[in-house]
Amino acid sequence: MWVINAWQMLYASGARKVVLFGVGLTGCSPSVRSANNSACVNPGNELALGYNEGLKLVVDGFHTAVPDFHLVLTDSYDFISDMVKNPTSFGMYS
Repeated sequence: MWVINAWQMLYASGARKVVLFGVGLTGCSPSVRSANNSACVNPGNELALGYNEGLKLVVDGFHTAVPDFHLVLTDSYDFISDMVKNPTSFGMYS
C-alpha cells in the first residue's frame, strides 16, 4: 500500500510524529451542494466515512508495527458535519 511506504520513508528520514486528517463531508462540498440545490449528497458522505474507518485500521496496524512512530489521525468528519448542521454556531449564516 503506497501510504505505508510513504510513512516508512518518513520514519526512515527521522520523522516520529505525523498528523493525518481524515476526509470530511465530501457530499456536502460547495460544488456538490451548488449542483444539488444546496443539499448534501449522502453517498459521498458514506464513502468518506468508510474511507476514514479504513484509514483508522491502517494507522492502528502501523502503530503495532512501528510503535515509536506516532501517527495522529484527526476526525474532521464530525467537525465539518457540525459546521454544516449548525452554521450559526460557527459565525456563519445558514
